[in-house]
Amino acid sequence: MDKYDAANDLYCYKGTITLKNKLNIREIDELEQAEREITAITVSRIKFSRPPYDLNYMKLLHRQLFSDLYEWAGELRSVNISKGGTRFCNCGRIVAESQRLF
Repeated sequence: MDKYDAANDLYCYKGTITLKNKLNIREIDELEQAEREITAITVSRIKFSRPPYDLNYMKLLHRQLFSDLYEWAGELRSVNISKGGTRFCNCGRIVAESQRLF
């Protein structure tokens, strides 16, 4: 199992664990560094709204943070993912779980 369980993920470059990105960075460490630097800048542009929040607002935040780097920023994912030993919400349950949480 790789770091992101992503070796066969359609969001990754074939045969790698590196997410496809607008900068065409193929090395995971370099991409993670670029992501840290870019989001440090993009977070300063966000005008946060007051609660209550919903899934559409979370998608908007994700798009604002990551759209300089990823084409799919702000969209719901279509694959199940995990990082390390942590599994994220099943992609088929994101809408239902967000409704329960919000």
